[in-house]
Amino acid sequence: MGSRAGIRMSLVLAALCVLATASFAQTPGEPGAGSTAPAPPDSTVAPPATTPATPPATTAPVTPPPAVTTPAPAATTPPPAATTPAAAAPAPPPAATTPPPAQTAQSAGPSGPFDRGRTRASFTVGWGRSFDDDYMLVGIGLGRYIKRGLELGLYYEGWVGADPGVNKLTPRITYVMTKSPRLTPYLGAFYTRAFIDGYDDLNSAGWRAGVYRGKGRVSYGLGAVWEYYLNFDETKYGGDASTIYPEIFIGTSF
Repeated sequence: MGSRAGIRMSLVLAALCVLATASFAQTPGEPGAGSTAPAPPDSTVAPPATTPATPPATTAPVTPPPAVTTPAPAATTPPPAATTPAAAAPAPPPAATTPPPAQTAQSAGPSGPFDRGRTRASFTVGWGRSFDDDYMLVGIGLGRYIKRGLELGLYYEGWVGADPGVNKLTPRITYVMTKSPRLTPYLGAFYTRAFIDGYDDLNSAGWRAGVYRGKGRVSYGLGAVWEYYLNFDETKYGGDASTIYPEIFIGTSF
């Protein structure tokens, strides 16, 4: 019992010594028992960092709007109509240098009696022997020069003065050698349908050759004709199937 009382007494004394030491070490003016004693200078514990006070934010001065120094666009940029020059007036049409079509055609038209585009009317007389008898022939025709010196024509001839009477319708082609200075030779071919009174009609073909002579639009000539009758029956018609006769003609071109 005496040991337990001694231990208790020792604990109470130790507690009183601790309380007395704490009271003596407390700095005057600081808070009481609940305060924490400051660390000695050589303590390794760093003093608490103090956060610097943040200066109050300064409000930026309000900048007034810049003064209007740029003039309005209308004042500096002229309107498009003022800067774009007016369109140039259209150039006048070129002076007419080409003659009217009528004048051109007239200047390019045929000039000689055998030029392209000329039409030639002719009258023919002659005499010949056919069907074992002598005839006088009279003819008229019309031709067209499709090229210089080249004529296509259609002619009619009546063989009169003997029996049977004969009428002939003849398409023909004629080439005139226009480069000859004085006399103008010609050469032609033809095909004839002969209408014979009281007999069957006959067909014939042949050649023509001769010379032209003339001045301006009027020309005349002399030539010879060789003609051969096709399917000719000598016992029926008499005479020969072929014949040669002269021709004289006069013509005009327009």
